Amino acid sequence: MISRSIQAEAKKIFEKLYQSKEYHNGFATAKCCIIANLFTLRDELRVFAKTPGRRSYEINGFFTEYCARFSNQLPRNTPKAQNISEAIINYLQSRKLCNPDHIWIKIQGKRITLTGIGEVKSHPLNMIRKPTQLFLQEKHVRNLIKYGYTNSAVFKHHRVILAKKFARYIILPRSIKAPHVLPASTPLGWEIKEIEFTFPEIIFLKNLLLDEVPLPDNPSQYILGYSPQKYQFFVGNIMTRIEKIIISFFQNLLPVHKKDIRNTLIVWNLLWNSLPTNSESINLITRWMHEVKQQHLCPLALLSAPPSSLTELDEKENASRNCLMRYATPDTALFAHALLSRLREVRQELPPPPIFSEKQDIEIFTLL
Repeated sequence: MISRSIQAEAKKIFEKLYQSKEYHNGFATAKCCIIANLFTLRDELRVFAKTPGRRSYEINGFFTEYCARFSNQLPRNTPKAQNISEAIINYLQSRKLCNPDHIWIKIQGKRITLTGIGEVKSHPLNMIRKPTQLFLQEKHVRNLIKYGYTNSAVFKHHRVILAKKFARYIILPRSIKAPHVLPASTPLGWEIKEIEFTFPEIIFLKNLLLDEVPLPDNPSQYILGYSPQKYQFFVGNIMTRIEKIIISFFQNLLPVHKKDIRNTLIVWNLLWNSLPTNSESINLITRWMHEVKQQHLCPLALLSAPPSSLTELDEKENASRNCLMRYATPDTALFAHALLSRLREVRQELPPPPIFSEKQDIEIFTLL
């Protein structure tokens, strides 16, 4: 039960949101209720956000998950069902298996029916970071039922089944100008469920709850100031041009007709501004790429996802941006900056690169 004092604080926060440019009409009562729940967990949110090394997109995603936790737009478990749901999720986590953010359960006597799963994302293109995540989540939940959840009395004393109409929800902030569209790589059967808050509203609340200075008045920081699909098209065009340069460089050194080799060299050059000059160095890069893929990461897909924020560019990056601007239009002027910001983020997410001397430093954007 939320106290009157917390409800009063939540109302003050809601009024600040309501008066801001980020506010989007609708669900006012539900938003105020969610804010009250967030306020009660403010210390927990702050601990997560202030953990050393925490990245901004992780904090944004964490706040989105908490907003979704109290959303009225999603199915709700009973208290008993929620305890079982959390136990299953913790079990999957303890065994380093892919777990959804939500598992919805219906209890009827000794029968437990899993009615659906949900994964929270701050943007649909964030799924590209881990392209197999959704597939593995459902697989691991199904395996629990198939092979038994051995560490829980629930699975010993109840009959656990999967509902015939099993829901699979990608849970997203409320869309603004255009409906969210799932990436083509999304497994069949998944659909979108929107919560009450838009992403800009979530960022605004995050800053209030963390007592942070509001971000600059720049809608692109939310990755909502331009079309993600157009951003992907822009990045795809740049990569096609880089691919042609790679082919011309390596046509006498290795079989560049192999798509995976070309992609490996494209990713390597974009991230590290160099190209290997002998077979031994190429093998080192290939092994590095294999290590990346073992972590269920797809670098090309990662680069195609918009950045979590636009970073301040250094002198070298500004030179790259000027080269990329030749392929931008007034409508896509942010894309060059966004791509360079995304390159920074991806470098932090991938394993350390191998070190080798047989390479040539190349700023590929100057050759486009």
